[in-house]
Order: sequence, then structure tokens, then C-alpha cells
Amino acid sequence: MPPIVLLVEDDRVLRDLITLSLSRVDCRVIAADDGEQALALAQEHRPQLVLLDILLPRLNGFEVMRQLN
Repeated sequence: MPPIVLLVEDDRVLRDLITLSLSRVDCRVIAADDGEQALALAQEHRPQLVLLDILLPRLNGFEVMRQLN
């Protein structure tokens, strides 16, 4: 089973590029474009790795990481 990666990035082009790159190395990518969505997806999918942008709308990356712990 491929690892689940939660990618949190508000720039659509960058999010798509990273998703494509990770998919090519057999990762299952779950993508969010803001902090609130990231928290909901993390709870639902329990990712093995989180790639988290710091400057996000709604909740910034620092707040998201605090709530994930």
C-alpha cells in the first residue's frame, strides 16, 4: 500500500506539480489548499507524511501543525 502524503499548499500550480511528482514515486497524495481543510483531511486519512506550507489562508501552517500534535 503506498504511503499517504498530506500536501497543504494554497498555490494551485505548485500543489499540482508536487502532487504529480509524488504520484510518480508511488505516493497517495491528499491535497488541501487551506489550514482548515488540512486538519479535516488529516483526521480522515491519517497521513504518514505532511508537507505543509506556512503562509496559508484561514489557519497558518504553524497553527495547523500545533493542532495536528
